[in-house]
Amino acid sequence: MESLAYVAQLKPLVWTFHALWGVTGGCDHPRECHRYLDACGECPQLGRWPLGSHDDTAAQLDLKLDHLAPLPLHVIAPSRWLAEFVRSSRVGRNWQVHHIPNAVDAAFVARLEYTAPADRKGITILIVNRNFRDEQKGFPIVQSALAEWAGQRPHLLLAGENSDWAQERLSGWSCESFGYVSNAGPLAKLHRAADIFLFASPAENFPCVVLEAMAAGNCVVATPTGGVNEQLEDGVTGLLASEISGPALAEALHRALADESLRKRVGEAARLRAAREFGETVFFERHRQLYSRVLEAWHAR
Repeated sequence: MESLAYVAQLKPLVWTFHALWGVTGGCDHPRECHRYLDACGECPQLGRWPLGSHDDTAAQLDLKLDHLAPLPLHVIAPSRWLAEFVRSSRVGRNWQVHHIPNAVDAAFVARLEYTAPADRKGITILIVNRNFRDEQKGFPIVQSALAEWAGQRPHLLLAGENSDWAQERLSGWSCESFGYVSNAGPLAKLHRAADIFLFASPAENFPCVVLEAMAAGNCVVATPTGGVNEQLEDGVTGLLASEISGPALAEALHRALADESLRKRVGEAARLRAAREFGETVFFERHRQLYSRVLEAWHAR
């Protein structure tokens, strides 16, 4: 924090927020907690990354109020949801907050164009997770949603750290585990092999994994969390659960599984929106324009 404050005195500083650590006592996602609006301490999220077991959240918030709040910072928020969080916080209320959505990787999109759809029978669901054992990424919600399913079970593709661990906990389901997939080519093949992309995080900003699923033309079924509500319009470019819970996600998944024409219509609309609004060319141009305005204002001081 002291280093950021030092740099901001010498150069114009633009800071992209991918979570809310910068305006809280140390948590990435406050969820239902509003202590960051007043004074942190007695934190309900101790032990949840990035917090440890020692509660220094009050001290962290005080440091940010001392070192960061007075700075002439420019913050890029990938979602309007996150932008509002920053603007309403004690730390960030005087910063200039700019909304620039994340973009889908051009290399990933290019591989989609040249990868033929996989031969498959029945319906396939893809679940991509940074780490299936991280509760923040929603695997317990996935388990709960799939436990609600009583019909013929689709085939599951699991990609992410600890996917083998997740596979063991989905007994009775036909699963393939691919581990963490870091390259665009193999990831694109998984998306092309899927009919449905299932996303269940309880707290997110503007997840790139959803943008990738949209670019692939998948029917995205997701929890209504953070910026996901801005990426997907229910029934148009995706299917959103009515709340962040396993049963609600199961209901949305049932809609997708029961209606092939809906899956295809939603997937195609999502693909077109990703190409139109979330391409890298638009993303880079928005940054270039912002940097030009920031530099012009800095030199005019």
